[in-house]
Amino acid sequence: MKLLILYLSTGISCIYGYILWNDIILHTIFMPISGVVFAVILASTIVISLEHIIGDPIEVGIINYSLSSKKNGFFVFWFVCLSVILFGLFLLGSFEVDLF
Repeated sequence: MKLLILYLSTGISCIYGYILWNDIILHTIFMPISGVVFAVILASTIVISLEHIIGDPIEVGIINYSLSSKKNGFFVFWFVCLSVILFGLFLLGSFEVDLF
């Protein structure tokens, strides 16, 4: 997962750098895509930081079912963080794009 964050942040930074260096006009669909990429990076950073601060794997319990393994709790909490961030971006109007 940490390697995925590195690839995503490097890729989006290179694309932004190329566009800004060459004074290319951004296509309107590029902003929501980059918003999703940054939301994935932010959600991963939050979950990894919390896991590092706690020192133990994240445990998620739903009613009578417990997800206590390292990967299950990580991905459930990551999905919750990502959903909240993307919903916040949606409420801000970041995904309203004129395609024409």
